[in-house]
Amino acid sequence: MTDEYKGMRTVTWLHLSDLHLCNPKTGWESGKILKKLQEDFKKLHDEEGLTPDMIFFTGDIVYGDLGKEKGKQIVEQYEDAAKFFDNIRASFSPEIPKERVFIVPGNHDVNRGKTNRFHHQGFDSQMTGDYHNIEKKLNDLISDTDKDDWKGFIRSLKEYRQFLELNGYDHPLKKDRDRLIYAVETEINHVKVGIAGFNSAWSSWQDNEKGKLWMAGHWQIQNLSSRLDSAQLKIALMHHPFNWFNPAEDPNLLHEMGNNFDFFLHGHEHLGWVEEIAGGYKRISAGACYGDSEKEMGYNVTRLKIDKDGNFTGKVWLRKYDRLGEGWTKRPVHEKAEDGMWFIKKGLEFAGPMEEEVVDEALEVTAAPAIEFQTDTPESRGVFGRDKEIAKIAKIVNDVPITFIYGMTGIGKTSLINEVRRHPLLKERKYYRYPISQGMGLEQLFALMSPALGNRDDFPKGNFLLFGKYDFSSLKKYAQYTSPSIIHLEHAQRLINGGKFMDMGVEEFFKALANYDQFKIIIESREETGHILPQKIYKYWDVHGIDGEKAWQLTFAGPSRTVRR
Repeated sequence: MTDEYKGMRTVTWLHLSDLHLCNPKTGWESGKILKKLQEDFKKLHDEEGLTPDMIFFTGDIVYGDLGKEKGKQIVEQYEDAAKFFDNIRASFSPEIPKERVFIVPGNHDVNRGKTNRFHHQGFDSQMTGDYHNIEKKLNDLISDTDKDDWKGFIRSLKEYRQFLELNGYDHPLKKDRDRLIYAVETEINHVKVGIAGFNSAWSSWQDNEKGKLWMAGHWQIQNLSSRLDSAQLKIALMHHPFNWFNPAEDPNLLHEMGNNFDFFLHGHEHLGWVEEIAGGYKRISAGACYGDSEKEMGYNVTRLKIDKDGNFTGKVWLRKYDRLGEGWTKRPVHEKAEDGMWFIKKGLEFAGPMEEEVVDEALEVTAAPAIEFQTDTPESRGVFGRDKEIAKIAKIVNDVPITFIYGMTGIGKTSLINEVRRHPLLKERKYYRYPISQGMGLEQLFALMSPALGNRDDFPKGNFLLFGKYDFSSLKKYAQYTSPSIIHLEHAQRLINGGKFMDMGVEEFFKALANYDQFKIIIESREETGHILPQKIYKYWDVHGIDGEKAWQLTFAGPSRTVRR
């Protein structure tokens, strides 16, 4: 490990995907490429000090059943895959134990010889109505694994399950062998890491499936994330990205994944990429270990430095196979990963080594001294000159049930709220942050906020409107099981039109929440709302930029000094 990481709490993982192993079909080339892959691991270890704590494989281990010829049966492909994983684990010193290898299924891992197209087509024909109705049908299907309906889907992954069981990779499948999903917590270098393995392949049975797959995503996300409550770092593994699922599924699945996990790792599209989303959520896709097309072959390695609050800085090394040079090399991305290295962070600034500047030895400049900030302060996180404002807002949040915080786009509302929740008045409260989607109504808002409200249902439904009146008495039952919290709602202008909530039920919902001191609601909006709620339950704060003189002082003030470079 390099000096940069000595003494730090680090977590490192290797992310592989899309092996498509079938020696009779691809072995003429894939064997050499995969051997070169192991050589590249050693190169990264020697040059970057990279030794993974865990290996994540996001689906498509094998090519799929191709008939009765030797080596083409899917069972034989899995036997060869077991040797591949043994070789990968042994590429590192010390060898990566099987208990640190986490695998999820892909569409190629499905034995299409065991799929029943009439079963799939019949199910598709029943998926009608709005997404609430479709979600209920999906929840009913996946929640009862004893029914023939579910067995008709999962039987096509029998050989995949046998591969896991025969080779010791079934260790996460304690509760969900019949669904082939898992949620486990493990400790890595004093960091509790939560890993959720999703099954996005259970409905796969045909070619050209983009936009046609079913996932039962809401059920899987809520069920698995609820088992990782004590994890400081939460990682979701899945084969397909969300654009491959039927659009009739809940449109909030992508937001839901971001609300519950720090990282979402997937494969399938054979494209290595890193997508950073506000709040620290990262999507990392891997290229293919081997592909017989011109699509990219690639993989990635991620290393994080993590503080006690779960904030992190880190790097993602992007790698690709160069067919011309017949070897693995870095994969640069213009203006994002110029050297094949993508920098990521959550709540902190990256603190990597600075390159030494080479200039004329005789050059003298007058400059302000470098300002050193204490750690774990607003300044250390890039928020300057707002200490008094943070204290005032924290007192408001502490004193009233609901606080509206609004200001123009880019003014720093989210960063300010992140500091407010760390203030001594509030720091003992658990913090939840939820992005609002356009047109979200009461039922969707409740489902989004339900983990913070103490609702532990797999698929929460409020059903608050009874006989033409709103009844929120069930909130009392939920509230008794939850800790004091701050619930931060981003982009709240999407709930509002003309100075009023578009769904009257949302207004009544907030009024009801105001009765419970466990919940402190921060509603962030880029638009002023006026008197949208009774004044006794809320206050608002208008965020402005700091004035020019203060900005100058913070940036440039201090005695000058002569620096010889």
